[in-house]
Amino acid sequence: MKKRIVIRGTVEVPLAKGCVAFIRKEGEEPFRTSTVKHFITMPSGLTYIQTENTHYYLHPPTRAAAAKGVRV
Repeated sequence: MKKRIVIRGTVEVPLAKGCVAFIRKEGEEPFRTSTVKHFITMPSGLTYIQTENTHYYLHPPTRAAAAKGVRV
């Protein structure tokens, strides 16, 4: 069974099947995932990313972080 990780942050580069994803959590450096198998962005802003090893649930950054001009 794959791990499930819920994150608040952004994708650094456009997602593409067969490539890795770079995700930046709020207030942290970006990290690299394993190869993307499937992804979808919902109207609510939630992005679901399935990689070889993990299911990521990526929520948009908080308004407070965006208002401060912090890159997340």
